[in-house]
Formats: sequence, C-alpha cells, structure tokens
Amino acid sequence: QQVTVLGAATLTGRFVEHYGDPLPPGFDQHLFRLFPTPEQVIGGNVKDVGFPNTRANTITDYCKAYINGDFEFEGRTSLDEIIAKLTSVKGVGDWTANYIAMRALRETDAFPSGDLGLTKAYGFLTQENTTPKELSLVSEKWRPWRSYAAVHLWNSL
Repeated sequence: QQVTVLGAATLTGRFVEHYGDPLPPGFDQHLFRLFPTPEQVIGGNVKDVGFPNTRANTITDYCKAYINGDFEFEGRTSLDEIIAKLTSVKGVGDWTANYIAMRALRETDAFPSGDLGLTKAYGFLTQENTTPKELSLVSEKWRPWRSYAAVHLWNSL
C-alpha cells in the first residue's frame, strides 16, 4: 500500500469528491463534502477515482467487511485481535492495521514499526542508523504508549 503523502492526499480528495455527500453551503470555508460511508463506496466503482485495481479491491472489500459487522471492536478487544481482524482483508497489512488502530480506534499501543518516517526520525534523534526491526525492538520499552511515541517521532521530521 506504499504511496506518497501527496499521492494519498490527491486520491483522498478525489475519493471524497466522488462519493461524499455535499455539506450545506457556508458550512466551512475549507470543507465541502462529508467523508463517504462504506455503503456509498460499495455502491460505485472505486477504480473510477484513480486507485490501482488492487487498492480499489481492498477498499471495497474493507467496506463490505465493515458493513457485515466484521470490525466490531466494542468491549475489551486486545491490540492483537484488532490487528488480526483488520489484516484479515486482503491488501491490509501490518502498517495499515496499526495506523487504523492508532488513528481511528484510539489504540494507545499501536505502532506501525515498518514506517520509514518513524525509522528516519528515530535515527535523527539517536544519531544512529536504525532499521525498522531495531525500532520495533526499541519501541517495546514505550508500551503501552507507543502510538504517542509514533506521533512525536513523525512530528520531529
């Protein structure tokens, strides 16, 4: 699922423009549409927005799984269970699952250790070359707050 930040922002904008409901005029100076619901997404063809076939299929499959109730995270679901559920959709890997757990599910210990930005930021701070695997090992001492560490590392770039 590798994509640049600019590429992701462009595709997300097209996605929201294509599928999202319009906001009332004057609602916000910068926002014009709501982010689409899973139901809106599966009612169309995500490839029309410009996503590659595999990514479009992943988005559609993810929306279907959500609608089917496969992503119920109420109660005391562990991070491992969350990651397992999210990665059960073809095309959703460990990085994506951890990012969703961090941002959407407010999981304080999710950590996308394979993220090159995190590795780069940690290397700058420590003045050492660090691999994603080494960063994953280092991050163990930050439990259960690794999501906060990730945000701080990203913000340091």
